[in-house]
Amino acid sequence: MPSRKRPSLLERLALETIGSIFKSSCHRSAQYLLSMAEMQEFDHPHLGLEVDPQINRVVRQLQVAFLDEVPQKFHQFILRECLVALSDLFRATSLLHHEASLHIQGSDPESRRRRLMREELQLAFVKFFCHRTAIREINLTPEFLGYRPLHWCIVARLCSLIWNMESLVTLRLGGWNCLQYGLLSRHNQSEGWQLKCMPNLTRIQVSSVGEKFFEVIGTFCPNLKELKVQSSSITDLVTFWVSKCSQLECIELFDNFAVTPIGFAQLLRALANLRSLGRCDVIGEAFTLLYADKSIFRRSIGSACPELLSLEEIDCEAKISPEALSFIINHCKNLKSLRFKFLPTDEVNLLSAEPYGTLSMLNTLNLLSELNLSACDFYGHHLFQVLQQRGKFLQKLELNDVDEMNWNSIELIGNQVPNLKFLSLRCCHFQSLPNLDSVQVQMTTSSHLATDWRPFQALRGLDIVIFTPMHFVVVKGIVQFASLLKSFIFNLLSDDLEEDHVRHIMKWNSFTNLEEFEVTAGSRLSIHIVNFIIERCPNLNRLGRLRNWGRLQKHEIEAIQKEISSRNFNLKFDNDF
Repeated sequence: MPSRKRPSLLERLALETIGSIFKSSCHRSAQYLLSMAEMQEFDHPHLGLEVDPQINRVVRQLQVAFLDEVPQKFHQFILRECLVALSDLFRATSLLHHEASLHIQGSDPESRRRRLMREELQLAFVKFFCHRTAIREINLTPEFLGYRPLHWCIVARLCSLIWNMESLVTLRLGGWNCLQYGLLSRHNQSEGWQLKCMPNLTRIQVSSVGEKFFEVIGTFCPNLKELKVQSSSITDLVTFWVSKCSQLECIELFDNFAVTPIGFAQLLRALANLRSLGRCDVIGEAFTLLYADKSIFRRSIGSACPELLSLEEIDCEAKISPEALSFIINHCKNLKSLRFKFLPTDEVNLLSAEPYGTLSMLNTLNLLSELNLSACDFYGHHLFQVLQQRGKFLQKLELNDVDEMNWNSIELIGNQVPNLKFLSLRCCHFQSLPNLDSVQVQMTTSSHLATDWRPFQALRGLDIVIFTPMHFVVVKGIVQFASLLKSFIFNLLSDDLEEDHVRHIMKWNSFTNLEEFEVTAGSRLSIHIVNFIIERCPNLNRLGRLRNWGRLQKHEIEAIQKEISSRNFNLKFDNDF
């Protein structure tokens, strides 16, 4: 049976109550200030409603109570709970006012004015987050907030005040659309104007911004080290302004399809400290422009191209030619993670012993620990040599659509990559596989039996996609030795997965450490398999993709969830029915 949830620490429980305390304080303060303003207006009608001095004093008192008198290590958690609580308070108030306005007969400007005043008072409490020294990070990502939604008015007011946060070094707006909500701009103009007052920013994550925003970053953010931009129109002009931030170490420009190889080549040439360029499908062409002898771009810049780059990660879903791969390997000696599709040329003799033109070039990368390859041949492109020579340093290996795989390939991975923690085999083409009964005999040789060593003994995560049930021997060859496996994702493409298949898989390993199990497609799987998996895995925390199980009904999952809740089990389902 699954393990039970552990009791929450007193420290965590105390932090979770801060939100309700802050929400109650803001609500009562707003009511008090509104009543004081109404009394002032009654005594001096010509002044109107004026509460700015009072609200500033109240905000300062809240900052002293929640931030100044609390250790700094709790500030980020306090700010998160207070931000969510203030958003809930404003949402409830605005919804109540909206429902009340629907029942108002005729024109009542005085009532509407007071309702707007109450909302404005609650928005004024956003100044609480403008502490000059305590606020070092603004994080609005769903992962940090615990997938609790914020009201867009709270986010807009917060972004309009960040220029006053002198100590802010990290700004993460998550998926909030800056153009739609007018964030970091003045009435959808002067994008990023607040950043002109924030030279200490080192990390920025935004979504949907224009070219003017990048111009401001390149001009006024000299200390920027990390930049992540989503859903924006990225062009070569944008990369020009980004290259002005000389301290950048990590760039992720999503939706960068309009950027040419010249734009990325400019980034590589200008940023000496760049460690990651994010997803870049033209990285091969960019390196060819920089280092090929026949490149017109190289001749135009002369000796301005650095001999060695600081790149530690390359993420490319497109194909890279052997020539471009040689440029990457020769000029990026610090590479730790590499992902690409291999594109051999017709002129290269793949049977020759020369490393050029094959994957043997990867043997010179001494720091490589993560390798993701697609559309290559295991033996023809000399991938087996990479595993033989550099396998002991690899901790993560992902092979997608790799040809010429066989049982010897699985044995080689298990024997030559002893420190492997994550393995992914997706849609690989296997040949000459043995029977299921003879797998254990072939994997465990006599020399291994004399020691405590076993193949795949360090494996923590396994993601495998096979074509036919004939390839179950591959699954067994890995699973039966991975005693420390914590995550297991499995899929069968060309045939329906039977319940007996899952039962056999669960018998190949004790799965005492398994925390996550996911079967991507199972049109013939029912509630019986759910119960069987729960019973076999005592530490299971997540059972995924249940919506793809054809014989599983919604009411059955709801019944199990009620039982899990009543027994306080630490188990979650992905049941988006």
